Amino acid sequence: MFENLIGLQPKYFEERNNKNLIIWPEIPNWLVVDKELSEIIKKFDSKTLINEIIKTNKEKDEKIKETIQKLVDVGVIFNKNKGLKIRENKEEIDDVCIHTTLRCNLKCKTCYNIRVKPPKKELSENEIKNFLDQTVEFISEKCCLSILGGEPLIVPNKTLEISEYAKELGFKWRNISTNGTLITRDFAKKAKDIGLQVQVSLDGECAETNDIFRGKGSFEKAIEGVKILVEEGAYSVLCMTYHSGNFHKLEDYYELAIKLGVDETRFAPLKYIGGGSQVSVKKIPLTEMIKRSYNMFKENPNFLKLAGRDHFSTFAASCKLATKTSYCGTGSRMVLLDSDGEIYPCVNHYLPEFKAGNINEKSFSEIWMESPILKKMREIYPIDKRNKKCSNCVVRHWCLGGCRGETYQVTHSLRSCAIDCAEIKKAVIEMFWLLSGDASFCTKK
Repeated sequence: MFENLIGLQPKYFEERNNKNLIIWPEIPNWLVVDKELSEIIKKFDSKTLINEIIKTNKEKDEKIKETIQKLVDVGVIFNKNKGLKIRENKEEIDDVCIHTTLRCNLKCKTCYNIRVKPPKKELSENEIKNFLDQTVEFISEKCCLSILGGEPLIVPNKTLEISEYAKELGFKWRNISTNGTLITRDFAKKAKDIGLQVQVSLDGECAETNDIFRGKGSFEKAIEGVKILVEEGAYSVLCMTYHSGNFHKLEDYYELAIKLGVDETRFAPLKYIGGGSQVSVKKIPLTEMIKRSYNMFKENPNFLKLAGRDHFSTFAASCKLATKTSYCGTGSRMVLLDSDGEIYPCVNHYLPEFKAGNINEKSFSEIWMESPILKKMREIYPIDKRNKKCSNCVVRHWCLGGCRGETYQVTHSLRSCAIDCAEIKKAVIEMFWLLSGDASFCTKK
């Protein structure tokens, strides 16, 4: 049945409760099996034929055959005459981010661009539209337009016009991130009409938790804005930057979201970037986030209708993947256009040394293809080339070296391992174990 097939040698085994986690980092792929199947897989050496390995191990056992077939499907087992095939992601742009303005009515303490002064002259609607025209040849079918700031609703008409134009160009998703305090009924109606997703940043379930980071009175104003979005039927998202000062109230945050009637709720980790590097609160360890979130969703299945792009869900989705990804994609699968026309690799590399070029001076195509800093990042950042420790790590194609922007701003090195390297590796392995069990509820209903 399995003629001419050989199995790739695994690089990692871990046993828990009579089960074995097995990892093939080159593919990449992982599997949790019982001891019997584990003993078979341990004999994979990229030389011995599969039929030779299983002939003395209940060859007619359907469970063994089923597992072998799964490993054929993902490429762990392959034809010795054709060689190993690895599925890789295409390097197309999946996320185009735009600062329509850097002006803001708040001074949120954890903002990544809190120290940046708005330019004297900002790009016009037509200039941004021209930029979007130029990106079309580089974007993927699932590309998202993300409008950030500053506060995009300081220029609501500009924000709406650009969003609508992106829809015409074929951007699958369009969303904005706002502090919610300037939302009007007119804006909400237009957002619904053009299918714009509106994410409101709210860092707690009450004013006491939120306002210490976003300013006095910001909670009540944002809540009023969210209520308008919901009443007008615009797609609404709550997003909390989570840290040691608010993560213990995650369930209360979701209860608030349910009460408000929003479409989705997110929690994103604090990063030591910009203002986030100066606050007194700390990052939550990734394994702590996984365990708490897992239990929360399991105990509160009604919260799942709000899940999908929260940190737990996105981390789980990335750990399910069996596709080789070189790195997070900054400067290759994502790009940031600043309000003055400067191009950056992403919002987490929003520093002068990462300016790739200005669309007022060069075409986007020229910047994207020829920028020295983008070329350097694409050469250095791939996980197999960055440094010896990363290139030899068994979870490298799930970890991808963490957030490269945060790592750079803390270490000032492009090649450094993630600042929480050991924690990320531990969390990836924990997520493998979790997903191998009863984790069907982790998917949005």
